[in-house]
Amino acid sequence: MGNKKVYKMMRMTMLLALAIILHYAESLIELPAVPGVRLGFANIMGLIALYIYGPAEMLQVNYGRVIIASLLNGRIFTTGFWLSLMGVTLASIASIIFKKITKCSILGISIISGVFHGLGQIILVCYIYQQIGMIYYLPVLTLAAIPTGLFTGYIAYLTLNRLKIGG
Repeated sequence: MGNKKVYKMMRMTMLLALAIILHYAESLIELPAVPGVRLGFANIMGLIALYIYGPAEMLQVNYGRVIIASLLNGRIFTTGFWLSLMGVTLASIASIIFKKITKCSILGISIISGVFHGLGQIILVCYIYQQIGMIYYLPVLTLAAIPTGLFTGYIAYLTLNRLKIGG
């Protein structure tokens, strides 16, 4: 029994470490054509945690990644931190709900996650800056969520298949 707990803790630690590395590495990549859009590499680890263990573990990986990566890059409690936290919160909740109530594949869940991540960020930007006009940027983020969600979902799918867990 004890070995299973240690094994789970080890895998969760690896997922969190990889998520932090991917989160940080992704911040170095700028997409000049679409401001504010990221590729979502770090979300791969949250999806894997959801499919291997469940919702609580996904939340641990996602929140741990945002908090620790923000601490490491010196951006804790900045606007970017809160936007990331709001985005990951809505994305995680949507992923958990849609996985539970639909028959979406991991690719569909990943796209939904990307859409809700953008929605969460837009809601918070509108609140922080009191600029409802930012809502007009939501279609751009939603369209960007489709290819990025497909890509991150596919990588998570390949990883789960490699681990013989399925997605």
